[in-house]
Amino acid sequence: MTSFKGIAFAVLFFVAFLYAIEPECPRFVEFFPDPVDTTDDAGEYVEIRLADLPETLFVRLEDKPRITIPNTFGNRLLLHRDSLACPEQDSLDCRKLGGTAIPNSREMFWTLQQGSCADTVYLPQPKAGKVLQLDEFNGTWVYAEPTPGVANSDYEMGIADCGIELVNSAFASGFFEVAVKLSNCDSSIVYYESEKLDLAARHIKDSVKVNKSTIIKIESDGMPERFVAFVPPDDVLRNDTLRTLLVSRKAPPLSFTEVHYCPEEGYEEWVELYNSLPRELELGNFDFCGRGKLYADSVSLQAFESALVAKDTSALRLEIEFNETRILKASFGALKNTADTLALCYAHDTLDVVTFGKETSSVCPKGFNPRTGRKENTPGFQSRELARHGTAPFNVEFSSRSVSLYKHEPIRVRVGTNGNEALQVRWVLVSESGRLVKEDYVEANDDTWFVLPILSEQPGVYFFKCIAGRYEKKYGIVLRP
Repeated sequence: MTSFKGIAFAVLFFVAFLYAIEPECPRFVEFFPDPVDTTDDAGEYVEIRLADLPETLFVRLEDKPRITIPNTFGNRLLLHRDSLACPEQDSLDCRKLGGTAIPNSREMFWTLQQGSCADTVYLPQPKAGKVLQLDEFNGTWVYAEPTPGVANSDYEMGIADCGIELVNSAFASGFFEVAVKLSNCDSSIVYYESEKLDLAARHIKDSVKVNKSTIIKIESDGMPERFVAFVPPDDVLRNDTLRTLLVSRKAPPLSFTEVHYCPEEGYEEWVELYNSLPRELELGNFDFCGRGKLYADSVSLQAFESALVAKDTSALRLEIEFNETRILKASFGALKNTADTLALCYAHDTLDVVTFGKETSSVCPKGFNPRTGRKENTPGFQSRELARHGTAPFNVEFSSRSVSLYKHEPIRVRVGTNGNEALQVRWVLVSESGRLVKEDYVEANDDTWFVLPILSEQPGVYFFKCIAGRYEKKYGIVLRP
């Protein structure tokens, strides 16, 4: 076996030397024999760096039947068990791996041929969840993270790789200032877009020439914006695009709306977070300002939705009576009853801070709303106090809440969206038994009065509900004889 390995590494070194002087031939660059997040027959692949050759390409595992691949195109070929899982890239040729299974528990060798070009590789035993990546700089195969269909400039020679990175962002004097820098290149055109998340009409597109680094200034009133910047695509796609959320403490998209820092003995501590946007909000990059992490990188809150965060989500779920309440896992340490502070950050920018202890001791042993300072225990729901403190997504006005069928007095309603051009409010009128009388929508900024169709109903109690995303308010109406 030692002799086999010695020969294999000698051949590999020689082949790697030939690549450096003969780059016009195709070569194996990556193998993924043993994925752990899916089955082998769905996730394993072989990646080949292609050359511009017209001949048919032949690939073979040891003495297995060879795979015939005519008319290759682009600069990379991905032989995949499930070609539907291949990344969508113009320069990527995706083909079926066929019936050839990649061994995941032993050494192996592969060969390819295209015209006068040939490549033979001897691979060590795979590791679960890791690819075997060709390190062209050292002439070895190494264990690395999968990069299906894209170049890996850490290991491959002759790769065009110009990336863009975020240095920091801040809001000051009516501008978001976004500091960006380039990686692996000295200069590039950077294209960028910025879209306000509260007003759909505001969308900026522009570009700037960047030499290593620059600050992009976006005029703003401090409301949240979705920012995207990108450089022209190259061989390494993973760092060509920068996406971030521009936020300020003046108008945080995510904030504390309830804190339970001193529950009854044996119960869980938790805090409630509220998405005040009329858009879905991704929770990645939000944390507790160095005190702990919100484990929600791939989780989103819908428009005006609330979620509870706690260290032990299973225990909290047993305590909460409402199954529809969102509960997320977080680590923020033990909240002190005497005096403590909890802060919410996005990419190191502080958005919201809540302080509790002696001055809020009257709300123990439950929790309180930091906006009102009052005792509250409404997990996952926003109380009526939210509207009074100016953070409700809409406001509702009535001409009356009690009318007489005999006098035939109409009830007029007006639903205002507080200038939010992206918001549509649904309203529902139901009877006390839950029977639907009518439902309709109010478009953004349509502040006209409309008449509720209640006078054709029987006397009794009715409920008028307004819904925007996950935010809902209900009002009682009495129809007298």
